[in-house]
Amino acid sequence: MSGNGGARRATVRKRISGNGGARRAALRERTSGDRAVVRWAWRLFRRDWRQQIMALALLTVAVTTAVVGVSAGYHATPPAGARFGDAGQRIEWYGDGNPQQDTQIAQAREWFGTADMVRRWYLPVPASAKTVEVRAQDPGGPYGGPMLRLLTGRFPAAPGEVAVTDEVVANLRASAGGRNWTVVGTVENPGALQEEFALVTPTEATTARLGRPQAVTLLTAADPKRFAEYRARHPQLVYASRPSYAWVEAAAGVFSAFAVSLLLVALIASAGFAVVAHRRLRQLGLFAAIGATPRHLRLVLLANGAAVGAAASVLGVATGVLVWFAVTPRFETAAGHRIARLDLPWWQIAAALLLAVLAATVAAWRPARAAARVPITLALSARPPRPRRVHRSAAAAALLVAPGVAALRVAQRNTANADALGLGDCRWAWAGPRARGRNRRRLSPRPSCCVATASIPAASARPPTS
Repeated sequence: MSGNGGARRATVRKRISGNGGARRAALRERTSGDRAVVRWAWRLFRRDWRQQIMALALLTVAVTTAVVGVSAGYHATPPAGARFGDAGQRIEWYGDGNPQQDTQIAQAREWFGTADMVRRWYLPVPASAKTVEVRAQDPGGPYGGPMLRLLTGRFPAAPGEVAVTDEVVANLRASAGGRNWTVVGTVENPGALQEEFALVTPTEATTARLGRPQAVTLLTAADPKRFAEYRARHPQLVYASRPSYAWVEAAAGVFSAFAVSLLLVALIASAGFAVVAHRRLRQLGLFAAIGATPRHLRLVLLANGAAVGAAASVLGVATGVLVWFAVTPRFETAAGHRIARLDLPWWQIAAALLLAVLAATVAAWRPARAAARVPITLALSARPPRPRRVHRSAAAAALLVAPGVAALRVAQRNTANADALGLGDCRWAWAGPRARGRNRRRLSPRPSCCVATASIPAASARPPTS
């Protein structure tokens, strides 16, 4: 018995291994056939790419616009480093008449440990109604480094030295508030170019020279729980936390607009792929005559669409990056902060690239499906098949109309004309598809025959011509 059981198990294992080997062989054959079809489609694209210049141009322009638009949206929001530097939280004290201000600042520094202080004075300019912001900050502080950038000269090191921004040079005129200063350099806040200030050293001599500061900012990167505990103990102060991912909303909005525009481009490109499929109808017929299946025929045109999308994506990304490099200096002025040339949302650019390839492939799907259904004889004669009658369902139209009406009602819910869209609009929207369905049922199933029989007497009644 044991010998018979072992023989049966060996037979079953042999059959299973034989079936698995057959499946693996069939899979390898299918994969090799698909690779051959894709290579042939790539050669056809390399040879006939000029015939698809319209689809290439549309997709390239769309990807270029997406790269520039997403980059602009990414940098449209001011960076958090303009107000926080490398810190996660900031605390503000305003006014120089608070007797407890020094005590509160000392307690805050002891509570948080590592902190960076920024003191501000607003001094009047002689013979002018303007004021100059004098900022005492350590350029090498633990958190405030990204808030300062040296353009020329050096940072101030002595109590009588000052580094100013470009517009303060014209307003300062070597004196402010009756105090003389020695300008040793020019600086800026790279995250907020609109800020104009004069930078001095944060020493006791500077404080004695200028008096009590009118505003004090403490920068820290404390644990959120410890920061919340200090905030609960001192609710009268002004607090702010570093915003996280504020640029995502702007970049996502631009990317959504790009996705919608790419859908329209795909609809236009589908007509171009239909023309390409018709031009290659005889080649597809020869391919089908030697044994290609409809799946292989569809794969040829789908691979062609993917190749068009990949080529347009590469060209669009390269062109978009170059255009962004060219417009970055002007965009810095409009955005109000410095922008690194290669600081781009690369993951959104990669998503735009993949979306362009997908849109081109989807645009080629319907022409590929129609070309694969053409009989071999018609394909070899390069004759398009007879168009089929289009059946439009009134139920499908109603299913599309009902969500649209509901969306309009929701959009108008909080407006003054909330009742502008009533049941009468819904009735008219539903009456259209119903009337179309009734008219279609009343028509003759073959109107072309009626036209032909009506045109025969007219043709016979014409007088003969020599």
